[in-house]
Amino acid sequence: MKFKTHQASINEDVLTMFLWEWGEINHRPHEKKMRFGKDHKIYGLNCLNEVYWDINDGVLVIKNINKHLSWNFLISIVDEGKYNLISRPYFNPDWDTYFYLLQTHEKVGDALDDNDAADQAIFHRLNIARQKTENDDLEEASEDLQSLWKDFPNSEEVGIEYAISLNRLNKKKEADIVLSIVKESHPSSVRVVRIWATQAAEWTDYLETIRRIDELRKDFPPQNYPIVWDAIGIEIDILHDHLQIDKIQKIYDEYFYYFQNDKDAFNIGVRISNTLMKRGYLSNIISNLKDELYQDLPQNSLKNLKFREDSSIRNEDLLKEWNVSVTSIGQNCLPYLLLSRWGLMTGREDVSARTPFDLGGFRKDTVAEAIANDFATYKNPSNYISTTFWGGPMVVNKVTDVGFVHERGLFWISENFKHFHQRMSLLIENWDHLKSKESSIFVFCLCGECNIQETLTIIYKKLLKNNSRIFVLNVLKQDVSEIIKDLNLPNIDYLHLPYPDGYVWTDPTAQISNEGTIFEYTVAEAILQSAKKIS
Repeated sequence: MKFKTHQASINEDVLTMFLWEWGEINHRPHEKKMRFGKDHKIYGLNCLNEVYWDINDGVLVIKNINKHLSWNFLISIVDEGKYNLISRPYFNPDWDTYFYLLQTHEKVGDALDDNDAADQAIFHRLNIARQKTENDDLEEASEDLQSLWKDFPNSEEVGIEYAISLNRLNKKKEADIVLSIVKESHPSSVRVVRIWATQAAEWTDYLETIRRIDELRKDFPPQNYPIVWDAIGIEIDILHDHLQIDKIQKIYDEYFYYFQNDKDAFNIGVRISNTLMKRGYLSNIISNLKDELYQDLPQNSLKNLKFREDSSIRNEDLLKEWNVSVTSIGQNCLPYLLLSRWGLMTGREDVSARTPFDLGGFRKDTVAEAIANDFATYKNPSNYISTTFWGGPMVVNKVTDVGFVHERGLFWISENFKHFHQRMSLLIENWDHLKSKESSIFVFCLCGECNIQETLTIIYKKLLKNNSRIFVLNVLKQDVSEIIKDLNLPNIDYLHLPYPDGYVWTDPTAQISNEGTIFEYTVAEAILQSAKKIS
């Protein structure tokens, strides 16, 4: 967005005399009665990022709680006697989002005195509670916020802070009751509704989460309220975890135009494409993408992406022609994800192709153990425990110490791991089918501790039949080619290819960098050559 700059100096009398509307350009205002006090404090926002104000050479600046510059209103326009001030965030001047302050016709009067006192009281007590939170005094902070909420039940900021404090104490049902009350009092607040909608993501009832996020999307269209896009990202993760693939595709179709024209939406489009890994999804988005949406991508990213998409279609066709299937056998989900991107395995929309190896971290010799015993220790739900992990509680098999990072959250550990056990049973059933297929390539990624001799010997004895081969990808620095050669086992192909600098195989941006593309193509091409041997 471009503006013709016209600087009309703002003065303290005008600034403090009127109420102001504050918000993001082209969106509903965040506040319609913001006030600048003569004490150089800001009233009406109750936000740590907009606390103090000053005027420097006729230019309004806003500072945060630490008196560091947050906003610098370099554009000041007077239209029909009203000021309109425009600024970008000072802390990130490249962020292409503009905020405005619009002078209203309403003057600050004596009627605001009581409100001023209330604002100051709220602000002071909120800061005390926040300080206690920073010092890990969570119980005391929550008690302070509860008392503050009783005194100011109509304060949106206080209600949200109180609910967040209850969440920190794992009092999620109580937090939801508070959020529901705040939502009812402030139905037009996208911030409140968004927090209320995503709150249920921590529950065991994922259907309620989806219902709430759908309500959020309906009442606050993400193209008009950018904050809603990240909620859609949460919805996509939940839908995928619960195999609701068709609905993810509907979201892709519904917002396809915005994926190509909106920076916040673009990231969600990339997320959907990488979640489903369906041919053409990502390239369709990028085909008519605005230049500014990919200016931060690595050099040659679009060219690399097109190359990957073309290669994936070719690879898929070749495997069908040769009647060869490719299956991942750990140690992590790298083979499954990488090979799906390059057309050597079906994407996540094909649940029948998924196995326990796709979702777990099978370090040490746990791959060999799982194959040797046909996943015996994974069939008993009493063998599962949960542990703290980013993104929510993670399920761990206590016998093998294998963690399943893709199934995180309370849903999977509820009812004595009932839902996770159902998922694991499905994956094991898929494995029993896939391991018996003729003409298969079993891809093993050596990325951690492992007795490679024992592991490959067991894999060879249990899996190599029906014209199949083992492909070993070693991403560690140490080469084990001599160890594999000494085993003297036929039908094993080996590639030593450590990760290149700066490449993270779970990062979509790194995947389509020059280094990432070369690495992934080398792996995919080597496996394709292995498949050609049994075609």
